Amino acid sequence: MNDDIKPAKPLLDANDLQTAVWRKIKEHIEAKQAKARSRLENDLDPVETAKVRGELKAHRHLLALGSPSPAPDAHEDETK
Repeated sequence: MNDDIKPAKPLLDANDLQTAVWRKIKEHIEAKQAKARSRLENDLDPVETAKVRGELKAHRHLLALGSPSPAPDAHEDETK
């Protein structure tokens, strides 16, 4: 582990997160997440399940833009 690595700086600052545009984007993404989660409750084939899970992952990454921590699964490729 490298102690020199600092947490990623958020792409959006506190002012950005207070804008009406960000709130609309966040609401839109959260609504899409809810729809995708409900689709996962259906009997989907493996390909469609993977597609929906990929959508959910993309939604999490978008919502993490204002977070000071790395996006979820940001280091996933490093373990392979």
